Amino acid sequence: MKFFNNVDVNSNNVIYANTLTASAGISVSSTDPAELYRFSASDYVSAKFIITINSISDESVRELLTVHNNIDGFVTEYAIVSTGLETRDDSFGLAINSGDALLTITPSTVTTRNVNIYVTLIK
Repeated sequence: MKFFNNVDVNSNNVIYANTLTASAGISVSSTDPAELYRFSASDYVSAKFIITINSISDESVRELLTVHNNIDGFVTEYAIVSTGLETRDDSFGLAINSGDALLTITPSTVTTRNVNIYVTLIK
C-alpha cells in the first residue's frame, strides 16, 4: 500500500525514503549474550531502538542509538525507565558479522525476559 510522500506500508513495517521502522519480540532466559536484532550493515549505518523488557518482577523501557563503521559497532543507551532492579543492569552491544550489524543483549540475571524491539534504521 502506498501513501503520500513515498511511504510504503507492509504488515508491521513502515518504510520512509531512507529509514525502516519495524518491531519484533523475543524471549531471553540466560546471562549469555543473545541476538536481539540483525540488519544489513551495508544498507544501514545507524539505528534507533526503543526496547521494552518484561520479567517476573520488573518492567523497563529504554532507548538506544547505534552506529557502525563496517568494522566496529557502537551503542549508547540514553534513557532507562524501570519499575525495579532486575533488568536495569542488562547491557547491549553492536557487532559486525558477515556484513550484518547484530544488536545483542546480555542480561544481568538468569530470569526469563520478554523483549520487544521497535527500531528505526537510518542509511
